[in-house]
Amino acid sequence: IGSEEKQWPAVRLAYDEPLDLFMDMMRRSHVSPSASVVRKSVFEKLGGFNDIEEEYKGKRVQAEDYDFFLRAGRLSRFVCSSRSTTLYRRHAAQSSIHAAPQIVMSIKYRIRLITEMHSEEGQESLVSRAISETIARWKEYLTSVCVMGNKEAIDYVMDYGMSEELLKDSTARFKAILMVPGSVLKAWSHVPRTVRKILDV
Repeated sequence: IGSEEKQWPAVRLAYDEPLDLFMDMMRRSHVSPSASVVRKSVFEKLGGFNDIEEEYKGKRVQAEDYDFFLRAGRLSRFVCSSRSTTLYRRHAAQSSIHAAPQIVMSIKYRIRLITEMHSEEGQESLVSRAISETIARWKEYLTSVCVMGNKEAIDYVMDYGMSEELLKDSTARFKAILMVPGSVLKAWSHVPRTVRKILDV
């Protein structure tokens, strides 16, 4: 965990009754594999992990746990305890130290699942909502990367966004934001989502 202990997620969730989190997980990740128990039947039906193999600076890009629980959310509901059950250590050599490739990979998993859902009958409404949540999350990612001001990370996510048809329009709009001072961007990141939706950015 480093020099001080921090709770993740920042807002502690607790729900004793099974809850459908699929669409919410299209927006954000709530689940830590180290703190999870999965029914064997669900694991087998999903076929386990199904990772996209990519590397960045010699390290494997990891987000297959997010993909697994996202797919699990289509099959099952979740229950969650408010107790902290896992310690997670952060260090300079871990594979997840590079945020931008993980951001992109998590979006790739979303889009892969959306593509699969497109081929299923009667999923039009769910697909539409999943696309909306994915694009909204992508905009949040773009904002956070721009605020950090890391040119390499910005170029990485922008290049991917412009190459992905689903994200191209929203990515293009953010290119202009790169000319805005970082202090303004930081303030913008705290603007309520409803206001951003009205402004369509």
